[in-house]
Amino acid sequence: MAKEEMERICFNCGYYFPASNEATEYGICLSDDVLEPFVDDILENFNFAPYQDIIDTRKFLGEREACEKFEPAEIIEIEDDSFVGKLFHEYAKRDERERKELLNDFLSKEPEDIIREYSPIKFDLEDFIQADGEQRDSILEQLGHRMYLGNRDADRALFSCLRALPLPERIEDVHIKIKALELAAHRDTPERRAEVIPLLIEELHVIPSNNTTRQWIRKILEYLGKCPHEEIQEPLETLLEERKFAPKMRENIEAILYPPVKEDFYEWLWRSGGNR
Repeated sequence: MAKEEMERICFNCGYYFPASNEATEYGICLSDDVLEPFVDDILENFNFAPYQDIIDTRKFLGEREACEKFEPAEIIEIEDDSFVGKLFHEYAKRDERERKELLNDFLSKEPEDIIREYSPIKFDLEDFIQADGEQRDSILEQLGHRMYLGNRDADRALFSCLRALPLPERIEDVHIKIKALELAAHRDTPERRAEVIPLLIEELHVIPSNNTTRQWIRKILEYLGKCPHEEIQEPLETLLEERKFAPKMRENIEAILYPPVKEDFYEWLWRSGGNR
């Protein structure tokens, strides 16, 4: 939008600046004579704390009509796939509470940490699907490295890889599946488990049990066994109702569903006569 077309409100003025280093709908005027002694420290160090009491007496909503000092803020075109564009997209898709949390997250971090976490990655899921085993392993390695550095796109890409991998037919496929699961499940949050658990349960519904797949099935059960019981109980019970398993396999699943209760030390002491 051209400068002369901009609405003459304070929010569109180049002198308008947030009134806090936390998410806020209020701003201050950088040309305010009262705040002039502190402006450099605020701009250079984002240091509001020593002046917050004064700032709170001078802050205002950006929608108010601008004064005679109005200078239209410079408009910069931002490409959607650029780093900053991705940040805006991440911000825009959230609700008000999440936006405040995200903004506070940005403000609490060093610029290099934000760049590392949100910078775009080069990844094409179709390339991963079409790749051979060695290439898939290399892609997972690269994504895993970025994920360990905190990159969110890499974390999401790793789950996409896990979801895209077909049932293993060779031992090499099993190794790739295991690696994808370990990387995709590294971020052990309720949100990630809500994605991974149904995926693995569905795998157990259809996967044949043989010498090739045995290691992958063991890895699935190992992961499910570490999940909170309330998150895996219902899907595993449904699985046992809907698919007939060999006795040993059924026993392994039931061991996750109904783990042995660890005896309390004092109960054991009483039962064993140690109190006498």
